[in-house]
Amino acid sequence: MATTVAAPWPVLVRERLVVAQDRCDWARRMLAVVVTGLRLPVVADEHAWAEWRVRVRHLYLVLIGTTDDLAYTGITMRAAELLALRGAAPSPTAPLPSVDDIPDAHASVRGALRWLGHARTCAEDAHDAAHRCLERLGAIYTLLPPQGLHGLGNFLNHERVAIHDLLEAAQVRAEVSAAFAHAALEHLDAGLD
Repeated sequence: MATTVAAPWPVLVRERLVVAQDRCDWARRMLAVVVTGLRLPVVADEHAWAEWRVRVRHLYLVLIGTTDDLAYTGITMRAAELLALRGAAPSPTAPLPSVDDIPDAHASVRGALRWLGHARTCAEDAHDAAHRCLERLGAIYTLLPPQGLHGLGNFLNHERVAIHDLLEAAQVRAEVSAAFAHAALEHLDAGLD
């Protein structure tokens, strides 16, 4: 039976940074899809109701995947930090208390994780906003009967605008998160070369 040697911990941290950056960038693009899909107002005629119901269902499903991606991004970023805290410690069973305690020999990892901390905060903010929108979009779908109801159009348009605006803010947070994750990766790579 052959023994495998684990990759050095900075390489494992880098792998998680790459995954986090990719997932965050993907979530940003999917948020843009939902934002675009919510630009069109609800039109109160019987054919438009059916179309709008299909569109809301589609956007809801896209948003479910997006919130999952943002949650996974935050978890992956935290995993990178935990790997570094254990890897940089004299003993992996006694991890370092904080990123600031990573020794100077791994200054590029320490710097990258500082960037990553900002990225994780933004990804978590984007996730929270997207999750609130997911709940509201689900409520719209539930309230949206196939033929529509008199007076429901104004309420739905109000909700659509509120969700749209909140998702635009989430999209910006996801963009900032992806940019910070990219900066973290560049910082790490500069020190690993």
